[in-house]
Amino acid sequence: MRNVLALLIVCFSILFTSSGWTHEGIHVMGIVTAIDANHLDVKTPQGGTVSVTLTDKTTFASKNTPPTPRPKVGDRVVIDVVKDGNGLKALEMEFSTPGDKVKSSK
Repeated sequence: MRNVLALLIVCFSILFTSSGWTHEGIHVMGIVTAIDANHLDVKTPQGGTVSVTLTDKTTFASKNTPPTPRPKVGDRVVIDVVKDGNGLKALEMEFSTPGDKVKSSK
């Protein structure tokens, strides 16, 4: 239950901030199942898997205590993406480790 609550808090913090409205409004959320330097796969709450391309312009925001620079397999993510010719490209990503306390955005 705590994991679901933490994921909802992350989702709402992204959706209701000004940066959440600056792009096309496409978000991917779920659990990281695979990651490398150029892409990651996310298992969505509906059970599907979405592949997202990472670029040198992708920004990361860790909700972990202490913060970590990039997500890893098993982390919860909410990713602001845009569609490009090859699929989805990550613009901004917030993530946290399951079982870790989510830092308040206040």
